[in-house]
Amino acid sequence: MSLPMVSVSRARAWEHGGGFSLDASVRIEADDREGLERLLRYCARPSFAADRKNATRSG
Repeated sequence: MSLPMVSVSRARAWEHGGGFSLDASVRIEADDREGLERLLRYCARPSFAADRKNATRSG
């Protein structure tokens, strides 16, 4: 499966140089269940705190 060219063009145009960033210094050992749970909880959290969102007049 490949990305549509419009998606590739948009990703390359992002201010941070295109694509995405990755911190490869963090790793979880195969038997580290607590570390895996922390990672999954971090990935599953919402990008914004729901209680900090509020509506403005413009929507």
